[in-house]
Amino acid sequence: MEGITGYLFRNAYQRHFSGIDTHFTPFVTGTHLSRKQKKDICKENNPDKEIVVQILSNQADDFLSVAHIVSKEFGYSHLNLNLGCPSATVTSRKRGAGFLSDPDRLNRFLDEIFSASPVTISVKTRIGMHDASEWENILPIYEKYPLTELIIHPRIRDAFYGGLPDLEAFDYAYKSSRHPLCYNGNIFTKEDYEKIIARFPGVQAIMIGRGLLIDPFLPEEIKGLSGPDVAATADLASEDHLAHRKEDKCLARLKENKSLTRFKESDRLARLKENKNLARFKESNRLAQLKENKSLARFKEGNRLAQLKENKNLTRFRESNRLARLKEFEEDLRESLLTYTEGGPHKVLEKMKEIWSFYCYNFEKPEKLAKKIRKAQTLDAYLAVMRELF
Repeated sequence: MEGITGYLFRNAYQRHFSGIDTHFTPFVTGTHLSRKQKKDICKENNPDKEIVVQILSNQADDFLSVAHIVSKEFGYSHLNLNLGCPSATVTSRKRGAGFLSDPDRLNRFLDEIFSASPVTISVKTRIGMHDASEWENILPIYEKYPLTELIIHPRIRDAFYGGLPDLEAFDYAYKSSRHPLCYNGNIFTKEDYEKIIARFPGVQAIMIGRGLLIDPFLPEEIKGLSGPDVAATADLASEDHLAHRKEDKCLARLKENKSLTRFKESDRLARLKENKNLARFKESNRLAQLKENKSLARFKEGNRLAQLKENKNLTRFRESNRLARLKEFEEDLRESLLTYTEGGPHKVLEKMKEIWSFYCYNFEKPEKLAKKIRKAQTLDAYLAVMRELF
């Protein structure tokens, strides 16, 4: 996302979280890359991760100029064309989602870039500018060209991020497009992800934007990963295994005692039969069974309480661990920004405020927290809020 997910953010995120397969850069524009943009896409600044450079353009010459730069100077073999940005400053220039309002011009543009591009091209798109019915004219244009992937955010531009994504529009592409599809839009929880996969099992990828900024743990939760807490998780697993072993031994002892009781009871039965006192035996046996059942019930109740306590402790561990990881990430990112961002502490404060407009939702009363951070006029004031928070 523009202004947030530059290489310093991506690298800090990767040091503290996991689960992302591919990172998309904030979009580049124009015929040449600025020094800042070159730093952002430079592979030396993006170690150990797959990067896709995203471009915002409606001029074929501009697109091809950038394509040659990223190919020759930086070694990239792929570009993503952004036709989804809903910002008014972008769409007013017929770029991003604004380009969708002129399908004929879009078609000519795609024909030119696919005819001469030195790199492969994917497209990230919305389904129209003003009305979802535009999608039936836009999708056939994409079908003419060899896209490596079609990333669909099924909203019109005028919806911005409001309402719900139009899954019927996505279904139209799912059933008719020849391209590999990627779904984007309103993935905020693991359940959101699972609903999309259940309805569209052939979708090859899911793109997460705001959902990751709101919940940086989301990719891990979707994939069932534990991030950098492997050792702590292993310790918990070991303790859990030990508890189960103790429980098994306890059950085995009960079983053994029960078998011994049965043996003694059968021997006693023989003696009682010989004494013709079977009625007395049945009564004493019934009392013994009641006692045994009561002991077993107590054991089960004690075991259930132990499990509840263990689950409660595990929940507390996860909550405290989550908070600790957020704190470490915030500190790492802030220090990276202070070291490498031009503009000094004031510029860093601006960026941290923008990031916390999303991250505040990891805490109780997020609006109150966001307001506190917005009111901070200096980095020292911001740090005071962080100390209070963590």
